[in-house]
Amino acid sequence: MNVVEDGYYSFACNSIVDTYGYVYKDNFIPSNPLINIIAEDDDSGCNNQFKLIAYLETSTKYILIVTEYPVNVTGPFSIVASGSNNVTLKHMSEYIYYLLHNEHKKS
Repeated sequence: MNVVEDGYYSFACNSIVDTYGYVYKDNFIPSNPLINIIAEDDDSGCNNQFKLIAYLETSTKYILIVTEYPVNVTGPFSIVASGSNNVTLKHMSEYIYYLLHNEHKKS
């Protein structure tokens, strides 16, 4: 995702399944998902949904990862983004789903 103005941006998920969200700066490294992470959230939104806030800068690539809990429970979701200006989101890949679930343990 990219932003056109520096500032704080909020990302909230709407889904029928329990979601978890992560924001990474520059790159997401599936073999080490703790590198480059700048924000993460599980249940700050309504109905077991994530809602996270991050300060984002122009000319920087950010990656929003959406996953669900428990493993193998999937469903449709939508993301509501708000902040200083427009945010461009682009679908990238679904393969990281399994890698994140190996790292994420919900208590």
